[in-house]
Formats: sequence, C-alpha cells, structure tokens
Amino acid sequence: MAAAATGGAPRAVWTAPGATHLGAPSPDGRFLSGIHPDSGELLLRDLTTGIQRRIGRKQEPHEFAYFSVFSRDSAHVAYAWSNARRFYELRLADTSTLTARTLFSNEEAGFVQPCAFTPDGKHVLTLLFRKDNISQIALISTSTGEARVLKSLNWVYPKRMDVSPDGKWIVYDNFARDGATQRDLFLLAVDGSREERLVENPADDLFPVFSRDGQFVYFSSDREGGTPGLWRVAVAAPRTAAPELIRPGLGRFLVQGLTAENRLYYGLRVGAASIYQAGFNPASGKLTTGAEAVGEGYAAAWSPDGAQLAWIARQSTENFGTDARFVGVRHVASGETQTYAPKLAHIESLDWTAAAGLRVSGSDGKGRGGVFSLALPGGAAKAVTVEPGAPHTGLIASGSFYAKGKELWRVGAGNEMPVATFPRAITALSVVPDGETVAVAQETTLTIVGGHAESRAASQPIHAIAWTGDGKHLVTAQNDELWCWPRSLASTTRVAKTAAPIGSVSLHPRNHTILFTAGRPRSEVWAIELP
Repeated sequence: MAAAATGGAPRAVWTAPGATHLGAPSPDGRFLSGIHPDSGELLLRDLTTGIQRRIGRKQEPHEFAYFSVFSRDSAHVAYAWSNARRFYELRLADTSTLTARTLFSNEEAGFVQPCAFTPDGKHVLTLLFRKDNISQIALISTSTGEARVLKSLNWVYPKRMDVSPDGKWIVYDNFARDGATQRDLFLLAVDGSREERLVENPADDLFPVFSRDGQFVYFSSDREGGTPGLWRVAVAAPRTAAPELIRPGLGRFLVQGLTAENRLYYGLRVGAASIYQAGFNPASGKLTTGAEAVGEGYAAAWSPDGAQLAWIARQSTENFGTDARFVGVRHVASGETQTYAPKLAHIESLDWTAAAGLRVSGSDGKGRGGVFSLALPGGAAKAVTVEPGAPHTGLIASGSFYAKGKELWRVGAGNEMPVATFPRAITALSVVPDGETVAVAQETTLTIVGGHAESRAASQPIHAIAWTGDGKHLVTAQNDELWCWPRSLASTTRVAKTAAPIGSVSLHPRNHTILFTAGRPRSEVWAIELP
C-alpha cells in the first residue's frame, strides 16, 4: 500500500440545497459557486457570511446553469448556461456587480464545460462537445469569445482539465488507449504543439488539477483497493516520479479546485435512489402491505406479463456530472439477473412494450436524445426515435407513444405521427395495457387521451404515471406522494407519502403489487488542507 502524505482531515463546507459538484471555489477562498435548487440560476455563496447571490436571470423554464470556474484573481466566473434554444453557451460574470454576458454561443458545439482560466485571464480553457460527436479542447478569448481549438478527441471527452500556473501546460484525463475504460493523465502544451502522458496505470485516474505552485498535479484514483482517493504526482521533467497517496477513501468525489491557502475543494455525491415494493389495492387506493426496499435504482418497471423486472442503477464512475448507469433485468420465477450497459451516452428511464420489449429513454453518443429499444439478451440499443437537440435524458415515452415538448406522438408501422398538442410541455405519460388510451400529465393537469374523461387538476406536479393491468385505475407520482385515480378521473385517493421525491412508478399487471423508486443522489462540497 502507498504511504499517505500528511494532510488535514476532510471537512464539509456546503451541504445545503444549492451545493453542487459542478461548481468551484474562488482562488481567494471567498466564494463557492453553486446552482439554485429551484430556479437553476448560478449561485455565489460567500464562505464568510453565508450569503448567497444569484447570477443569470432565466427567461424560460428549462434554462439553467451548469459547470462553473473562477478567474485567477477571483474577479470573474465563467459558467455553462443551457439557453432558451436548448443548447449550452459559455457566459462570463463579474463577481462584484453580478452582471453577466454571453461569451461563446454556437449551436453546433452543443455542450460547453469551462474548466480553468489562463493565468493572465485572457482565455477560458473549455471543453466543447459538438453535436457531431467530436469533443474539443479549446481556449476561448474573454474579450472576443473566439474559440481556438487545440485538440479534437472524437467522441471521447476529458472529465476535468486545468492550466498550469505558468500558463505552459494543460493537464487532462483521457482513456488510456482505444477500447479501454480506465483513464490516464496527459499533458498538452497550451499552444497545442505537443503532448505527453503524465500518469499511466491500470487504475482509473481522473479529475486532475495543478497545485498552486505548479509542482504537482492532484487527481482522483481508485488504484488503492478500488476505492477513489486523492493522489498527487510531481510534474518536473523528466516525468518519472511515482504518484503518492494524499487521502484514501474519499468516496464518489470530483475535484473542483484549489485556493491560495492550499485548500482543495471537491464535490461529493451522497445518497441514492432506492426501489420499493408494496401490496396495493386499486379499488380502495390503499397499500395492503408496508413498502419494502428491494434494491437501488433510478427507475423500475414490471414487464407486461409480470415475469420480469427491469431497473436502472448507478455504476461507480461519473459521466459529465451525472451517474454512469446500467440496466438490470431479473426473471421473477428463477431469480436470475442480467445486467446490461447499453452503448449510450445516458439512460434516464425505461418501460416495456408488449410488442417490442424493453425500451429506455436517453441519448446516444451523437448528441441525439430519444427512445431506444434494448435487445435481450445482449443489451444492444437500437433507436426507436431520436433527434438532435432533444434532451440528453431522452424523450418521455410509454408503449408506442412519446412526448416531444407539448406534442404527443406515436410510432408505428415504420413511421411517426402526431397525436395531440397540449397547452404546456408534457411531464409524464402512460399507455393503458390495451395500447390505445394514454394518460398525459402537464405539470398538475392530468388528461386521458382516447377515452371520454375530461382533464383534472392534481394537487402537485405529476412526475410519473402507471396503469393497473385491467386499465381501470392509474397511479400518479406527485413529488413525494402516490395518488390513485379511477379511469374516469372522477376522484383521487392518496396511496402513500414517502420520505423522498418519487422518480418512477409501476404496477404489476396481475397481482396488485406496486413498485416505485424514491430518493436521489445529492451533492455536498468538502475541503481538505493539502500538505
């Protein structure tokens, strides 16, 4: 085992709503950047007073801030902003006046991740992830917004980059070689003229940042017992020094940056979504047994015949600030379980169809969101419907129906057709087992399409819907509550209240068993004094 260098004990800095692993500390140690939990606007938290100020007033509901980083003099913060046109742009804000301006906006870039300012403050080191599946390491001018591309990486993207204090080198993580899943660390000259490998190891080495004096690079590695810890490596040429362990066992952490006091801040992902199962009587709208936790997962669903159970769960690594995920499928009779990792950039939700089997919503590696079928066994993904610019979480789907903003569409016989248009964006939908009638939610409004019921208002926004096997009742997930409705929507009964927000709900087609997921990971910000 590698000997750990001397350093301080980790301490929690920000655990309240607004804390995010996507933020950063200001070099002077005064601010932490975060994201407002309700509005999605960028937050500046003063670490001395605790006062939080917003930057970037939003115009549309789906606008929000994402990654952010401070200039070396702490006078400015650069941040990614998902704009009204549904692509990311780079913005620059003054930390004193809180005024912001758009620095770089290019729809073809699709996604931007600011990682560091150059020492002179004239450029922002930024990752551009284009719609054509090419990622680029670029320097964006803080005066003109012009992007100078230093290196293109096809579909591969660094999870973290930094600029050395002398402004000569960029450090970033990348896959060790073609076909590998583990990452090594690389150095790239700021002018793009040459590159060399800094750290090579079978372990996963990622999230690198330079020390304040430029003598070391700090990074995350799971080389000690498979658990991520904080390491550092000297960068002096010749680059032959072995990395040393600074602090083991930090958990699911993402390095954010260092301050002048030699304090390293990192985001920590804590908590998880869990799958719960309970007996349920649709006629009374009540649970017949207590809810029992049966595993960890973000979404879970019974197959149409009730013979299989599928769910989405987290893998150990992070992907652009979200969990890397897999699909699990269990055969109820035998208890046999298979896991699949579809070759998709992200998967968010799943459902079954009687005709086509298991489907997931998410995005592929080409910047397209949509719905994909999974071939079982094997788990190969095939697009059902995809489009550039759709959310990376995919399209809300059930059976042969899917939602595209305010529109309800149907896929069948090799073509797609619009079914209905609603006043507001669709937030949830579910098709009755007969395949023709659909329940559609627009925030707090529930509507039956294909039946004779009128729309009804729910007490809280609806995030998920599930029909009973006979199609006579449906259950809605509304924040942390489950509600049961008859098909006529004439009344509603609260089924249960949970301790955490509900993500998905599914009803067994035959035996009156309800399945739902509740809870989600949250972010905290921690700090550690470096040796």
